[in-house]
Amino acid sequence: MSGHSKFANIAHKKAANDAAAAANTAHATATAAQTAANKAQEHATSAATAASTAKANADAAQAAANKANASLAEAQKNLTDLQNRADVTDEELTAAKKAVASAQTAADSANSAASKAKELANTAQSTANTAK
Repeated sequence: MSGHSKFANIAHKKAANDAAAAANTAHATATAAQTAANKAQEHATSAATAASTAKANADAAQAAANKANASLAEAQKNLTDLQNRADVTDEELTAAKKAVASAQTAADSANSAASKAKELANTAQSTANTAK
């Protein structure tokens, strides 16, 4: 079973890394949405384009948040599966718990960034509507 422990650790690390990458993507797209919202307020003539960009960024942030949530669910399932095994080692459980905690943090961050991006996209759209 020594190979299984190595595989489990790799799987847990991958889930945590995937969730962290998704959170980083969500944060970057939220920042891009903020930039788009600022441009919409500064340049009324390009407000419609900026609003469209902000919406696309918000959609990308939500997709990244969805991925982070899926990674969290996978990490939680892996932990549950390990907890139900009789031959699980303390090392495997510890690694799985760390993966869940990391995935939870990443998912929370991604969900927050997606929410902010959506809020900014709505602001940009309102500005674009006012500029018409």
